[in-house]
Amino acid sequence: MSKQEFIDSLRRELSGMEDYEYVNDTVNYYENYIESEIRKGNTEASVLEGLGDARLIAKSIKASKRSAGQTVYEDPVMDERTTENNQSTGLTILSKFLNLPTWTRRLVGGAVIIGGLIVAGTVLSWMFPVLLVGGIAYVFYRFIRDNFLQ
Repeated sequence: MSKQEFIDSLRRELSGMEDYEYVNDTVNYYENYIESEIRKGNTEASVLEGLGDARLIAKSIKASKRSAGQTVYEDPVMDERTTENNQSTGLTILSKFLNLPTWTRRLVGGAVIIGGLIVAGTVLSWMFPVLLVGGIAYVFYRFIRDNFLQ
């Protein structure tokens, strides 16, 4: 892995954090650290090997931010694969805000859809008799008006 690949990976892994300035400062810190170690005579490969995996560094940074009470938005599934058009639904935005895992989002989404269908069916079943009687009354009114009231 090259220095640029490490920096890009770190930036990508930290992209879910709310504080963009902190992300930029952190990435700049690691970039400057790598450059200063190379100037001291270390090879790029040995410096990067000493740092370890950028994903693990990002995880520990996010964990420290969470323990400090700051909000960190992340989705382990969506970080690895992006949607075709990168549009988010209201439920996705809400669940990211609440920092829910993917399985919980899917469970809640399914419950919301089923609940919506139940509510829609209930409302329609209540309205059906009213609409039926109203429709029959309207047809009867039109028949009377057109045939006898002219």
